[in-house]
Amino acid sequence: MTEKPEGATHLQNEVPDEENIEPEFDAPLRASRDTEVMLAATVKGVPNPTDKQVWSPNFTKGWPRGAPNGVTIHTEEGWHDPSVSWLCNRESWASAHYCVRRDGHIVQLVRQDDRAWHARDSGMYYFGIEHEGGSGLGEVPILWKTPKGADDLRGDDEMLIQSAKLVAFLCTKWNIRIQHDFDTPPVRNSTSHIAGHDQMSGNDHRDPGPEFPWKAYMRKVHQFANGG
Repeated sequence: MTEKPEGATHLQNEVPDEENIEPEFDAPLRASRDTEVMLAATVKGVPNPTDKQVWSPNFTKGWPRGAPNGVTIHTEEGWHDPSVSWLCNRESWASAHYCVRRDGHIVQLVRQDDRAWHARDSGMYYFGIEHEGGSGLGEVPILWKTPKGADDLRGDDEMLIQSAKLVAFLCTKWNIRIQHDFDTPPVRNSTSHIAGHDQMSGNDHRDPGPEFPWKAYMRKVHQFANGG
C-alpha cells in the first residue's frame, strides 16, 4: 500500500460496505456533469467559489433518492497539499467533494453529481468539505481565526468565509435546507443539514471540534444564500 503522506488528512477507509450503498436514483440528474462550469455557474446570485478541480478516483456514482440532503464540515487534522494528494490516491479509500485551504482557496475533488467517501454510510447523503488544519483536539492547530462564541466571522477569516460561500452555493443549487443542530455535545445522527463530522452516524470522528464558530459560520451561510 502507498504510504500516507506526512501531514495528510485523517480520512482513510471511509467507503461504506457494498451492501450499505443505496443505488443511484434512476432519474434525470438535477445538475448535469457536462454543464458543471467551475467558476461561471451562479445560482440565485450565489457564485461558485471553486478555484481548482483535481479529480479523485474515490467516489460512488450518482446519489440515492432524496440526496444530496446536507453538507458535512470536516477538519483535515493535517495540511492542504498532502491531504489533496492523499484523497486523490486510490489506496486511501477516502475523498471529499472539496478541500478549503487556510487562505480560502478551494479545490474540488469529486463532482457534485457523485458521492464522496468522507463519512462512511451517512456520507452517502451529504456533500463533504475538508478544511485545512485541526480541530483543537489533536496536535494540528486550528487555522480558522474566528472565536467560538463570535456573532460574525472575522473579516480576515478567509477559510471560513469562502467555505460559507461554498455551502450557500451548494444549498441553493441543490435545494438543501440551511440548518444546523446546535446541541452540545454534538449528537451522532443529528437532524443537522449542515453538520459537523462529529454529528454524522457510523463514525467516531470528533471534528471540527468544540471550538468551531458555528453561530458565526451559519450566519454567513445565510447571508450569502440571501445575496449578502
